[in-house]
Amino acid sequence: MTDRERHDAANAEQVRLLREALAEAPAEPRPEDTERPPPLVAVFACLFAALGLGLNLLGYGGEVEALVPALWLGGMVVLGLA
Repeated sequence: MTDRERHDAANAEQVRLLREALAEAPAEPRPEDTERPPPLVAVFACLFAALGLGLNLLGYGGEVEALVPALWLGGMVVLGLA
């Protein structure tokens, strides 16, 4: 048996094993692969961004009501992640 024949036989065996593995694999992705909770870093980043925006508005506006839009915006971002 030549090197080329051994190489072709090894390739045919690998193709056969790959086809068997693909036939046994589920057609749909597993739920644990697609549904993940939001990373805590992103949640805390959104909360700190909302807090920073609120404090900035409070500092420049001088009114407590300026904090409400910032908190609402941060809440919407967190809900969007969840």
